[in-house]
Amino acid sequence: MSSDASAPEQPLLTGRSIRSGKNGAKTVKVSILGKEIQIGCTAADEQNLEKAARYVDTSMQESRARNKALPVEKIAIFTAINIANELLKIHAETEPDTALQEKLENLNRKLDKLIEPAKPATATTATTATKSASSESKFETTTDS
Repeated sequence: MSSDASAPEQPLLTGRSIRSGKNGAKTVKVSILGKEIQIGCTAADEQNLEKAARYVDTSMQESRARNKALPVEKIAIFTAINIANELLKIHAETEPDTALQEKLENLNRKLDKLIEPAKPATATTATTATKSASSESKFETTTDS
């Protein structure tokens, strides 16, 4: 996945023809339900394409085993819907709760406001305490003499 959560992820397959050899492009052979197909992709995406194809093939094999009478087109549609449903569930689980984020940001702002005025007072108190401590040590030194 993309490291920048706001940037949309680029699709592995775009439907455009990718000529093998141009800009690191290659043609990859994958097998889906026993049918071999060639798909163009960039060299950087080859492993992801192969992994995705294996996932789709496995999912379609499972759908076919459960619904032996269905034509391949319907198996492909059911598989696509099931995979999309899985993806949407994952997105829902990993998306931050915006209401919770807003509450946390508001609390942080309130805490910042509370802490800011205390900082100068703390610094002044620390300076006063240091002066008192140095006065006391001077006083003790004077008394011993």
